[in-house]
Amino acid sequence: MKPFTALTAAAIAYASAETEFCGEQNKTETADYILYNNLWGAFDDPKGHQCTGLDSVDGSTIDWHTSFSWDGTAWQVKVVRQRSAQVRPQYEVMVWLQAIGGAGPLSNTGKPIKEVNVGGVDFSLYHGKNGNMTVYSFVAANTTNSFSTDFKQFFDELPANNSIAPEQYLINVQAGTEPFVGNGKLTVSKYSAAVHTV
Repeated sequence: MKPFTALTAAAIAYASAETEFCGEQNKTETADYILYNNLWGAFDDPKGHQCTGLDSVDGSTIDWHTSFSWDGTAWQVKVVRQRSAQVRPQYEVMVWLQAIGGAGPLSNTGKPIKEVNVGGVDFSLYHGKNGNMTVYSFVAANTTNSFSTDFKQFFDELPANNSIAPEQYLINVQAGTEPFVGNGKLTVSKYSAAVHTV
């Protein structure tokens, strides 16, 4: 199995818990979040499948899960995340809480540019490009099953020569898994995210 779990600087933003949904771009909404079953890249694996379900809603906190079975290659990525056609982001900041089976972050050199500790967890910071978008990936040194922090700390840890210009603004907050091969299930308990202006 080669999925990885990532929290990215991007909001899963009216529904009670319901059965799984398995179609491409199927979604359900709560007051605060949109939960997508995004099967981008699934055409490369017609026998594969992925289903997502909202398990509970408690105010601005949700429990949800995604189960999948994919036979794709390392370059056929299936993503559970929101699409946005109106904007073209210049930066993506990813926070990997787990990497399994050889999945790795985008990197110009294959080596981290910095080692940091955020929220009591040790991370290696990688820097790479996805087309015209600059990607910063904080990859946890060890599997992290529970995590809570002010994500601004990740931005504060970017080296001065890799910082994001202050005129940039946050487009969305996303969470999910990006499996490309194997069988598995991601279960998320007590997920919440809030964006505050300063």
